[in-house]
Amino acid sequence: MMKLCFTIFIFLGITNLYADSLSMRRCMLLPVDDSLKDSISFKVYEEVEMYLKESNWCYFRSNSGILNILDKYKSNLNTHLKNPKILNLLAKKMGVGSLIKISMTPEVKGVELLLEIIGEDGEDKYFIKKSLIDSPTAQLLAQNVKKWLEEYEKVIPYNARIIGVIGDQFTIDMGKDIGILPGDEVIIKRPVKKKKHPLLKEIVDWETRKIGQGKIFHSDRTQSHGKVYEYSSNSSLQNFDWIELIKKREVNQKFIESPEDDEYKFGRVGTVSALLDLGSGSVTTTTSGSTAAKLGGFSYGIDLKSQLWITRNIFLGLDYNTKISTYSLKSGNATNQESDISTGQVKMKFGYKYLPLGFFYGPQVDIILGYGRYSYGLDDVADSIVSCTFSGLLMGVGASLPINNYFKAFLNIDFMFNPGYTEDITLYGEADSATNFNIELGGSFKFSQNIWIDGVIGANNSKAKFVSPSERSISYQDSSFKLGATFSF
Repeated sequence: MMKLCFTIFIFLGITNLYADSLSMRRCMLLPVDDSLKDSISFKVYEEVEMYLKESNWCYFRSNSGILNILDKYKSNLNTHLKNPKILNLLAKKMGVGSLIKISMTPEVKGVELLLEIIGEDGEDKYFIKKSLIDSPTAQLLAQNVKKWLEEYEKVIPYNARIIGVIGDQFTIDMGKDIGILPGDEVIIKRPVKKKKHPLLKEIVDWETRKIGQGKIFHSDRTQSHGKVYEYSSNSSLQNFDWIELIKKREVNQKFIESPEDDEYKFGRVGTVSALLDLGSGSVTTTTSGSTAAKLGGFSYGIDLKSQLWITRNIFLGLDYNTKISTYSLKSGNATNQESDISTGQVKMKFGYKYLPLGFFYGPQVDIILGYGRYSYGLDDVADSIVSCTFSGLLMGVGASLPINNYFKAFLNIDFMFNPGYTEDITLYGEADSATNFNIELGGSFKFSQNIWIDGVIGANNSKAKFVSPSERSISYQDSSFKLGATFSF
């Protein structure tokens, strides 16, 4: 048994992406109990699998990958599939909250047919049905199972669940495939307690608390987005709150948008970030490949960022950063041993947000195009260092990945393509070439529904080269640690 658990754990690569409860509307069909020596069990499995694939209440996950792993245990597979730990691992791997288990046991007067719907923990029994079938055939047995599954769909206590929250807006894990369309009114509930039958251990009821009412304003095949317009308590929305349709719309009913729905447009939300920026910087000049002078020191300032989502995939962004420092001579020769410096950054961005899973609060990749400007205000030192500005076309890419419901990691890289170089007082003149590069790596912790605490480490470099009358260059480098918060609105 331990060998089987270890094998499944290694091969399935369980992650904490599914660390919280999984939806009962995501299902997987376990291998049918082979007590009948496969005489009709395979045909029953085929018919029930086809029904689940075509159903509009269950997002069906094929278990073919699981069967490949468990094939070596075929001789006692049914025994292993009674182990809650193994069932829990299978549910997490496949991302399902309903494990459908069919058992057929030969009796004197026919076959005892048993259907069990098992929860993701491998222990909870959401639904149990049993019947003695006289003169059983594969078609008759499958017909009974399908009838029971239709009954099970009616006892699932929600139509969908919340899987992402920003302020009053939320994303749910169901969409047009089960008939959830823009304009649908919903009730948001929170499960408080589940009640089990004292003998059968079957879940017979759920105790819930109403959070509020909302409205769906966007829907695709497998997900929908909505907004709360009335709260029933002081509680805010949370992931895995239940969504219940007040009146389920017919799938083929056409939705006509009315003017009052404008308040639910996605373009009316965005984020604002404010961070304290601490770090160090330096400016280096070279002549014919040798360092002429290098100054550096500790720097501090603020970093402000804003982002406005025009649609789910298109956004506008504005970044502003300013820092001050006192640089001292590190190497080379300079008349002045110290110099005050102020640096500033401005970035105006137009971006496209690629959603690999189609889920707004899931993994994201941002493609960015815009304008960037880096300015360095520095006192002249020995006629070799000058205040200057790098500006031009900004290009970049960013990626964020949720680790679980409270943590996410992100990486941002941008650069200016052949930026322009200008000096406050002409010293070097026009640059023959210039470069600019910036990188940030960080993580965020969800402090509340609309506040994330951010920690970021970053580095940037701006450099200009000159060929005539001699080979020279000036380079500004900066590394920093930023700590602050992002607010959604």
